[in-house]
Amino acid sequence: MIKKLTAILFCVIITLCGCANSDLPAPETETGAPALQTTAPPETETADADTEFKPDPSVEYKRRLLAVYYDGKWSPGFTMTEDDVKRSDIVYYLSIYVQGDDSIKLSNDRLTPEMIAEAKALNPGLKILACLVGDLRDGRNGGREFANAVSNDGKRADLCAALKKVMTEYGFDGADIDWEYPSDAVDRENEVKFAAALRETLDGMGEGYMLTAAIPSTAWGFDMHDVAGIAEYCDYLNIMTYDHHINDAETLHHTAPCNDGTGKYQTRGYSNEQTTQIFIERGVPAEKLILGCGLYCLEWRDVPAGDSHGFNMLGTRASNHTYHYRELEQLCKGSFKRYWDPTAKAAWYYSAENRIYLSCDDDESVRVKAELVNKYDNAGLMIFSYYTIRGRELLRSVRAWLDGDITYPASVDWSKYTGK
Repeated sequence: MIKKLTAILFCVIITLCGCANSDLPAPETETGAPALQTTAPPETETADADTEFKPDPSVEYKRRLLAVYYDGKWSPGFTMTEDDVKRSDIVYYLSIYVQGDDSIKLSNDRLTPEMIAEAKALNPGLKILACLVGDLRDGRNGGREFANAVSNDGKRADLCAALKKVMTEYGFDGADIDWEYPSDAVDRENEVKFAAALRETLDGMGEGYMLTAAIPSTAWGFDMHDVAGIAEYCDYLNIMTYDHHINDAETLHHTAPCNDGTGKYQTRGYSNEQTTQIFIERGVPAEKLILGCGLYCLEWRDVPAGDSHGFNMLGTRASNHTYHYRELEQLCKGSFKRYWDPTAKAAWYYSAENRIYLSCDDDESVRVKAELVNKYDNAGLMIFSYYTIRGRELLRSVRAWLDGDITYPASVDWSKYTGK
């Protein structure tokens, strides 16, 4: 069934997606990190090609979890390939929205219980979780309705009951809370109370039901959520270790640097490694952390090349989700070149012809995150989202890296596209 649906829905997805410059919605994981100050472009050195990955001899590489967000709005039904189903440990099915009357609704009506059952038959160890979304920034995905639905004991009980009904009907193995974001102390307290109530509901459904939550990266995540309170009731926290530098309309930087490159790159500590350290230092067990990989690009236009191929120059921020990981190789066969920052351990893509700068995760930065997960003994990696990698073999490499084979080849040989 999965193969047939993939073929049928491929044309639908292409129609929805359009060309590389189509206007797709803003990502549901935009963290809103503080803007950078405008600075002169640094003397950035880029590798001639991706150098051979050298494992850290002090790190123990062992099997970690591979979690994937599947966006049912843009990929109706459930159309993961059989191979990718087998490679995954957790799939978060986006999205379930809270309605104005406190009821909940799936983002599409093409998902069937049989699709979930077939996926779990292919991979008996797979957990498929229903993702409950609330977005308070601009009214999308439920707006204030989410906050209202968890505002008192009675409403929280009703929401848990509604989720239980959906999970039972479709065969979900638990729930993921993706609230972006609680707006005040009352919301934060209610989110923890909701997590506690949902945990009790899941435990009452039997053994093996899982509860997770999506949390912004850096210390900013603790400003928006009572992270320690939520973590008490969750099996894992999906940390959005991307979109670190996102709201600045002018100064371009990496959206997901592994290291902060203090001083030279002025990232103000917004890096994947510092995020990991902050969460652990503030009491979240390392084994509950799943680090996220954003496989969509943030775009700036009218960017001069300067001496750094567009990096840290000035430009105009474009809409989100304009380009995706699955399009990067084709872009590099055109006017774009890929560049690698060996200090921040992050890639960027620049078209001198079109004066466009793109920042996102790709194979090599994902591999670096896989090593980071092993270094800090975290639970695993999360991919956001399957829609952005469709048709590519990224998960084959990620599965190998998370199985401990950290030197397994990337799915794309980026060295032939990497500029000097």
